[in-house]
Amino acid sequence: MIQMHYYLEISYLINSVVYNSPPKSVITRKNTGTLRPSSIGDR
Repeated sequence: MIQMHYYLEISYLINSVVYNSPPKSVITRKNTGTLRPSSIGDR
């Protein structure tokens, strides 16, 4: 589970860098302590 969590987070960060947009949702969900795979697909 932990590995999957980091994998999703890293993949989202890479996508954010590619699209030149800050990973706001990742930062927001880090504060709340939750990161959902569905939210990554939304963007």
